Amino acid sequence: MSVRYGTDRTKLTQTAEAMESKDGRNYHARVNGLAPNTRYYFQVVNGGEAVSGIGTFQTVAQGDAPIKSKATVPQ
Repeated sequence: MSVRYGTDRTKLTQTAEAMESKDGRNYHARVNGLAPNTRYYFQVVNGGEAVSGIGTFQTVAQGDAPIKSKATVPQ
């Protein structure tokens, strides 16, 4: 399982591997090198095929405290 993401919902060109949680109900992915104060789009893929809709998240402005959150993936 992996996550494709990017700043253009039609060009999700970056990829991060997703790790299954111990309970088997959730996955976690770490993404690095994100631009501050930027909206990103993401989609979960398995074997190169999309298994979710496209979700979004927003990074904080430079210097602001990080926000820990969970993303619910649209079906």
